[in-house]
Amino acid sequence: MAKFKIENSGYFLAIVVVIYVIVAWNSSGYHHWDEHFQIIEFAGFKAGKVQASELAWEYKAQIRSALQPSLCFLLFKGMYAIGIESPYLMAFLLRLISAGLAIWVINRFVESQRLLLPENLFPYFIFLSYFLWFLPYINVRFSSESWSGLCFLMSLTLVFKCADQPKLARLLLLGVALGLSILFRFQSALLVSGVLIWLMVVGRFSYRNMLLIFGCILMVLLLGIGVDSWFYGSASFTLYNYFEANILQDIASSFGTEPWYQYLIYTFKAPGIFGFFIILSLLILILKNPGHVCLWALFPFLLVHALIPHKELRFLFPLANLVPLFLILGYQYLRALFPKKYTLVLPVGLAIIFCYNLCGLIVTSSRGAGLAKVALTTYIYQHYGKQQVQLMYPEGANPYQDISPQNTFYRHASVSLIALQDLDKFKGPGGKNEQGKVLLLIPAKSIDDPALGRLLEREHLHFRYQTLTPFVQQLIRFYDTTLNDTNLILYESE
Repeated sequence: MAKFKIENSGYFLAIVVVIYVIVAWNSSGYHHWDEHFQIIEFAGFKAGKVQASELAWEYKAQIRSALQPSLCFLLFKGMYAIGIESPYLMAFLLRLISAGLAIWVINRFVESQRLLLPENLFPYFIFLSYFLWFLPYINVRFSSESWSGLCFLMSLTLVFKCADQPKLARLLLLGVALGLSILFRFQSALLVSGVLIWLMVVGRFSYRNMLLIFGCILMVLLLGIGVDSWFYGSASFTLYNYFEANILQDIASSFGTEPWYQYLIYTFKAPGIFGFFIILSLLILILKNPGHVCLWALFPFLLVHALIPHKELRFLFPLANLVPLFLILGYQYLRALFPKKYTLVLPVGLAIIFCYNLCGLIVTSSRGAGLAKVALTTYIYQHYGKQQVQLMYPEGANPYQDISPQNTFYRHASVSLIALQDLDKFKGPGGKNEQGKVLLLIPAKSIDDPALGRLLEREHLHFRYQTLTPFVQQLIRFYDTTLNDTNLILYESE
């Protein structure tokens, strides 16, 4: 295994592609509303499919970089031109493109570390870089966090290459990658600032080389202004608009605030047992290799994010692909401290971690994204097609809507939505049904409601689908039991 080389292993790359395609297919919907309402809905408006009044407030405020919505718009226009109208197929293609970009960038980054990591640990680094349980899920997202993170990972690849041979083409590409990382997600300017400081202080790049990099970053940001102005229909500088709205006016805090140490809690809890090892590895790396470029990038990013009151786990997603490197470096330094008599303990621990990672990978590759509501609407679209459907659900459980902006992309004209205040008021078709199929959606947390039992018996409702299979529900217990509450169950009336 120590001699494993990824470029000579077509089988391994084939497995990577297959798994990422599976995750992209099953991970329907969106992890966070911004992934949908500030990209897909914006693109739908530009394509003439959505009214301005149906968009999120960020469109009028012009605080969203238009680069990613524009890419989405171009894809949609191409698909409309060849007669493809399925929103689920278009969203899948967005995730598939993200998966392809991720595989290519990770491949480049992995190769940049080949001579910097011990040969016996390199295969583990390769495996974790693609298959650490939460990475495929994050990497297939057509979101600002994922694309910014991938551009930043590519920029680090070029940093390592430029440190060895600062060729002109590499320097130019480095500046472009850093600029795109900012343009896809403005907060990544903090990561970029850390890298630029490292290049000057530790990397000792010449003034000429730094000017080339700065010049390329500036050109990308100017290009972003041009794209913004085209997309919004007037001169627009979304980077400044974002800073003014969310920093100076502190609008972001209206969506919730957390203490300064919240990201430490996120890091410890969200990755499961890997959280402890991530924090331990970072501490070891700070002590053993404080000059590492990744640490210099992390410091301003985490410091400023800790000071900003509004915090979310997804804000850490641009850093996700660095976790395998941190884990391997931490393990490398830690193992040197273990006496030889403990060498048998490590393989046992690695086996346990491998099983835990495999279970997590199964969960993330077999369920819909976020609350998995879109996974349920996908089932309705695929199995009922253009049939007239009456979908009844308890109030607040509408699978076609999450927040106040209209979800126009997935809305289906043949599906009538009926909110029920009381399950006892549900009425099936009762004979020939002129309105087509009658479906009932029940959140898993309501499954023990006595009214549901009476309803199933009275109306002869039959189970059709649930967003979490029983097997996945059991695996989730090892990660976050509250995820089982997001399970949605669909019944059909005779």
